[in-house]
Amino acid sequence: MKVETYLRINNIPYVADPGVEMGPKGKVPWIEYNGEVFTDSSFILKWCNKTFSVDLDKKLSPKEQGVARSIQKLVEEDIFWCCMMCLFVLDYTDNSWTGFGWLPNKIINYKARKDCWAQGIGRHTKEEVLDIMESDVKALSNILGNQKFIMGNDVSEVDCCVFGFLCQLIWQSPEQPCVDWMKVKYPNLKGYCERMKTAYWKDWDECITHGLTKEATK
Repeated sequence: MKVETYLRINNIPYVADPGVEMGPKGKVPWIEYNGEVFTDSSFILKWCNKTFSVDLDKKLSPKEQGVARSIQKLVEEDIFWCCMMCLFVLDYTDNSWTGFGWLPNKIINYKARKDCWAQGIGRHTKEEVLDIMESDVKALSNILGNQKFIMGNDVSEVDCCVFGFLCQLIWQSPEQPCVDWMKVKYPNLKGYCERMKTAYWKDWDECITHGLTKEATK
């Protein structure tokens, strides 16, 4: 979602591949352009900036760029792991993902437990994980305030990250605790996601019901 949103904001045509094949680094997302493969969302965005001569952060001062980087890491390195812990470990059952079957569920749960323990979040109690996550969500809400976008009135790269993560929680994992918080305690985050969706994902309903972006965007 981060990469797709970035491509849409910059009007870079693309088609999403519905396959789940991992990239060369064993991660997703990854893209292919003229037969060449690029991996990791941050490196993909840097490559696109250079290749297509675009820069969503050109209006940001050096200090603001530093703040945006900190917000990105708050989402990708902290809130992400809290949600990973809640979704794949703390609230796990053998029927958590009915489309996979019990064995894949077991494998996903095992890997998630292992990864969360190695990262550190898996060593906390559920109450502690939720406390960390709400503190992070509250901080994100305070940063956004009444602004249209995370860094002000103009969209920037960090919006691709924040929206790309939060939208999947709101519309794909509504049972997550942070989704309730965004609806009740921090509604500006929910409103922000609605604005981003309206502005850059006009075909949202078609994509989620018929499967990804199948025709080249314009």
